[in-house]
Amino acid sequence: MPIIRGGSSKGGTTDDVDTADAGRQDEAPPGKKEKEDRNYVKAVCKCEPSPPVIRVSPKTLERRNIMCGDCMENFAAEESA
Repeated sequence: MPIIRGGSSKGGTTDDVDTADAGRQDEAPPGKKEKEDRNYVKAVCKCEPSPPVIRVSPKTLERRNIMCGDCMENFAAEESA
């Protein structure tokens, strides 16, 4: 008896579709987490007269250099007044 494998576009049914990963309506979509408690800091570069502002986690700002594409300086946590 010959071995028949899937992959043909003839005669297939939609019952073959695996819906296990589709998720339920009462669940959060895959890849989305519950709302996180974010303690982002305000970081600025050296651009004048008004530097752009980004919000980033303190840990990321500590671990990585985030460079402004205009002034080519790294963003740093804004000093509070």
